[in-house]
Amino acid sequence: MPEALTEFTGRLECYNLSMGTIEDVVIATTDEGDLIRREWRGPTLSVAVREISDPRLDGRITVWFNSDEYLIASDETPWQLSDVEPEEWPRGVVASTYRLTNADGSWLGSWYQNWYVDGDNSTTTAVYTGEGSYEGLTALMEMDFDELNPVCAWDVHGYVIEGQLPPFPELPAE
Repeated sequence: MPEALTEFTGRLECYNLSMGTIEDVVIATTDEGDLIRREWRGPTLSVAVREISDPRLDGRITVWFNSDEYLIASDETPWQLSDVEPEEWPRGVVASTYRLTNADGSWLGSWYQNWYVDGDNSTTTAVYTGEGSYEGLTALMEMDFDELNPVCAWDVHGYVIEGQLPPFPELPAE
């Protein structure tokens, strides 16, 4: 059982993207074009903490991610999401690893995110483990993706927990 909970809220926004590699894999051919899985590997994202109510979560953030985006490709297929309206974005799944660093320590964690065909992104709950002065702390962060900038802006809400999260229950024997 956690010894203490400290609630926090804030806002994160990205400001720099290193592209990584992109490979389009044709899955099927349709009348509209090829159905492809766009495999994006190794990009990094620099994220600024614009505001945060708990100073332990303030600092420099780097996000490493891989994504698989599914779309119908044609000669008009945009290369960047910023070139089209959100409702035209591909569907996909993003796996991310995150490190927030400040003078007192770091937070390291991961999350998955869904991109839906209507341009809506899932709200994601991520678990971060404290390092350095934050050793023994866990941050449970809900990330709500901004409707106006769903790729690079998040409102966050969660808890810093002294100790560990409760364990997942064991499945009963059959």
